Amino acid sequence: MKSIYTGGFVTALASANPEEDFVESYSIRAVMEACPTCIFNIMIGGGGNTIQINSDGGNPVLKSKLDCVFEKYIK
Repeated sequence: MKSIYTGGFVTALASANPEEDFVESYSIRAVMEACPTCIFNIMIGGGGNTIQINSDGGNPVLKSKLDCVFEKYIK
């Protein structure tokens, strides 16, 4: 799971196929625009290992997807 969330997909469902990747990226980017101060995390495994899902997390692949969705469909 951690490799999915750190490997360029915004959610695990987004990793299923290109259509879900687009829909999930759009959904998360819309939430980011609606509530820019909100933080949504997912905990993977034990030990408090959390990943913020409404952020690109510094991943250039995910950043480009979220930016593309914003520029073409939300803005």
